[in-house]
Amino acid sequence: MVPTIGQPVSKTAAQDLLNGLADTARQIRSVQGLAVTQISSPEQSGSVRQVILAERPNHFRLEVMTPFGTPLLILAANGNDLAVLSQSRNQFYLGSASPQNLARFTRVPLKPDDLVNLLLYRVPLIAEQVVSAYWLPNQHWLIELKNYDRRQELVFNSLRQLVETRYFDRDTMFLKVVYSRHGELVENYPAKLEIALPEFDIKASIDFKDQAINRTFLPEIFKLIPPAGTAIINLDETSLSD
Repeated sequence: MVPTIGQPVSKTAAQDLLNGLADTARQIRSVQGLAVTQISSPEQSGSVRQVILAERPNHFRLEVMTPFGTPLLILAANGNDLAVLSQSRNQFYLGSASPQNLARFTRVPLKPDDLVNLLLYRVPLIAEQVVSAYWLPNQHWLIELKNYDRRQELVFNSLRQLVETRYFDRDTMFLKVVYSRHGELVENYPAKLEIALPEFDIKASIDFKDQAINRTFLPEIFKLIPPAGTAIINLDETSLSD
């Protein structure tokens, strides 16, 4: 719910914050970097080092690295297709880039375009019109958007940078995203992303150790070809436990 503390802010001022967020998002088309990713879920918890590449609108690649810096698992999504090479199992997985298939390897059940948008600091807005806006005690702003049964809250810091957004179905939060370490690696760009999906009891954080934006990637980087002798598994026809 919208907090009772803090004074209301004009909708015009709040809309200026959203316009600034949109302007920043339009300038970012890709991100690449080495990150430490931590996952907490009912099925599995742990921390890994990953090379992450994301490019608008829905191209995504990650490489899970061994302590010696060699890829242990490579995942690539390009639009509708998902391919994963598991070096340790000598297996190659192919299937649709659905949230369910992506979650088998990332533990985060999001569509590739949603994951890419969050990585690129392009937060989806559920409505264009501000419903209400407030000052918070720490000189932050809180903006509320509403569309039918969905509601979204966005928190901006004193530097007008988005630091948190929460999505609600009626009054139940189904997604929270937190951004931090703005400008530490790339000017005005967050170096850390945290995602929470309460319905699934899943929390994930992506903490970049190096980072670059707006690099141009060859299309082939988001496609994988199974090496000779690798067992090929169709993700849409089997479960990983089969």
